Amino acid sequence: MIRRPPRSTRKESSAASDVYKRQELDPGSKLLSIECVHYSGAIPIQHEQRVINLNALPEASSTDFTIQSPSNWLQRNAPWPNLTQTIGAIGAGEVIANRLNVRHGTPCIGIHQIARNASKYLTMVTFTSPAGRFNITTSKYNTNYRRSKYE
Repeated sequence: MIRRPPRSTRKESSAASDVYKRQELDPGSKLLSIECVHYSGAIPIQHEQRVINLNALPEASSTDFTIQSPSNWLQRNAPWPNLTQTIGAIGAGEVIANRLNVRHGTPCIGIHQIARNASKYLTMVTFTSPAGRFNITTSKYNTNYRRSKYE
């Protein structure tokens, strides 16, 4: 699969009261909102709506997310030992349908993630992918694993 850089828009703001209450952010925390559409060739395969806490990750403010996706950048630059993830089936709303070039109501996979480092909120993201254009493979690395002296 050939992927081209995501098309993205970005906006910096202060935390709105509902966002900082839900994510335990200080009022006025600086946030970066990013909306991306990821492609496989010319086909849009995933919509990404992300908020990054710039108080915790100030370097995200100057990062060009049209060159690399926010997820790739975060994996390289921000350790997140605590990830809460909810996955479910959803229908594409009007905005998502337009972004992903599908019909309104098209079945999609929705993934909502919140990443923290200790008690510090780093990022919150919602990924939406049309069924049939995206799949998920997971594995878990056991961080408690210790090599035996016999290996």
